[in-house]
Amino acid sequence: MVVMPSNRNEVEAYTKFWLPILGMVGYGEWVEHASTQGVIEEYNPDFVCSQPFQRMFVMYDGVCTPCCVDDGRGYILGDLKKNSVKEVWNGERCKKLRNAMMTGRYRDIDICARCYVPFAKTTT
Repeated sequence: MVVMPSNRNEVEAYTKFWLPILGMVGYGEWVEHASTQGVIEEYNPDFVCSQPFQRMFVMYDGVCTPCCVDDGRGYILGDLKKNSVKEVWNGERCKKLRNAMMTGRYRDIDICARCYVPFAKTTT
């Protein structure tokens, strides 16, 4: 669940609904991301995003996306109303995404081509 001011009050209900089905749920704070940006012209061939190997995001209606950057559903992995979590996680869309990451072709995925994360600077 991506937590933002408009849905912060829904966290408890979300957890109560999804925890028995999924066995684990996670939360992330909303940050304005790539959905408002164009394709980033720079290219970092060494970047491998960890998201497709660790988690997927489930929208309120069961549609699954690879990360919180994809709030506009630009790359749908699957739909939990039609398939199980395991089927979506091991499905062709996830395999394609993971392969793009492992081979340095993350820009082949539109939402990834617009992501700022490969170029983000971190400070400690």
